[in-house]
Amino acid sequence: MTTAILPTFISQLVGITYAPTALGLIQGTSDAAATIMKLLSGFLVDRVTYYKPFLIIGYGATSIVGLIGFATSIWSVLLFKIIAWMARGIREPMRDTWLSKTISSKYYGRAFGFQRAFDTLGALLGPVSAFFLLTFQIPLQTIFFISMVPGLISMLPIIFLTQETKETTSKKLSNDIVQTIKKFPPKFNYFLLSMSLFGIANFNQALLLYRAQEALNNESTTFIMTTSWALLLYSLFNLIRGISEFGIGILSDYYNRKNILAILGFGIFTMVCIGCMSTTTNIWFWIILFAFAGLSAGTVKTLEKAHAADLLPESIRGNGFGVLQAIDGIGDLLSSIIVGGLWSLFSAQIAFIYAIAISFIAMIVLLKKQ
Repeated sequence: MTTAILPTFISQLVGITYAPTALGLIQGTSDAAATIMKLLSGFLVDRVTYYKPFLIIGYGATSIVGLIGFATSIWSVLLFKIIAWMARGIREPMRDTWLSKTISSKYYGRAFGFQRAFDTLGALLGPVSAFFLLTFQIPLQTIFFISMVPGLISMLPIIFLTQETKETTSKKLSNDIVQTIKKFPPKFNYFLLSMSLFGIANFNQALLLYRAQEALNNESTTFIMTTSWALLLYSLFNLIRGISEFGIGILSDYYNRKNILAILGFGIFTMVCIGCMSTTTNIWFWIILFAFAGLSAGTVKTLEKAHAADLLPESIRGNGFGVLQAIDGIGDLLSSIIVGGLWSLFSAQIAFIYAIAISFIAMIVLLKKQ
C-alpha cells in the first residue's frame, strides 16, 4: 500500500520537478539501511540458535513505514522508511536460511518461488486496497495509517503457527566476517559479480510507477485518474510477479536456473527499460510493459536465492544470503539515486539508456560459462 501511493505523496511534498530525485534518495537510502541490517543478519544467522525471534521483530517493526502519514517533509519520510527497511533487512537472511534448511535442495526453485509468490500476493492486495480507498476519497495520510494493521498482524502466524527446535549443526564459525566471506566458492563470487552489475541498473519500481504517471498525465486526466491508473498498473505488476515467482521457480527445478535468470530476469528488464523511454499515453502499452516488468522482477527475486542456495554450502549459507541481499541493497541505492538524478538533471531517456546498457552487460556476464 505504501509503495503504491508513495510517488504521489512525494510529488505533493516537493513538486513534480524534484520528485524523481526525492524518490530515488528515499528508496535508495532506505534500501541501503536494509543492506546494513542484511549483512548483520546474515552474519548472525549462521551463529545463533533460534531464528524465530528475529522474524517476529523484523515483520512487526516493518509496519512503522505507515507513520509516513505523519510526515510533513522529505526528511521525516526518509526517517520512517529507513527504520522500517532496517527491520525488513533483519528478517530476510533469517527467513531464507530457515526455509532452505526445511526443504530438499532439488525443490529450492518451487520453495523460494512459493514464498515469494505469497509475499507478492500481499504486494498485489496492497495497491488494490489503496485504489478502492482512493475511490472513496480517503486521504493518502490515512491510507498510510491503515497499512500498519496488516503489518502488525503479520507477526501472528510466526508466533503461533511456526515451531523451531534448537539447532544441532555446528555454529563454530569465525567472528571475522571477512574470513567467512573468503570461504565463499568461486562460482558464488562470480554470481555476486553479475548480481552487482544488475543491481546498479535495477532501479526501484517507484520510479517505474512515476514514469507511467508522468506519461499518462495530460489535460484530459485528473489527479485521481492518473493515481488510480498507477495503482492498477502496480497491481498488475505484482499479479504477474507473483505468478511468475512460483511458475518460474518450478520451471527452474527442471532447467538451468542461471540461464533462466539471465534471459527472463535480466534480459526482459532491459526490454522494459527500452519501453520506458516512450512517452505514449496509450494505456495498453503501459499494461504490457508492467506485465513484462512483473515477469522480470519475479524471475530475479526467486532465482537469485534458489541459485545462491545451490552454490553455497549449508554451513555458510546464511552469510551468503546476507551478502547477496546486501549487494541487492547497495545496487538499489546506487541505481535509484543514479537513475533519479539523471532523470532530473537531464531527461528520462538518458536515465533509461544508462539502465539499458548496464543490465545488458549483466546478462552477458551471467550467461558466460563458469
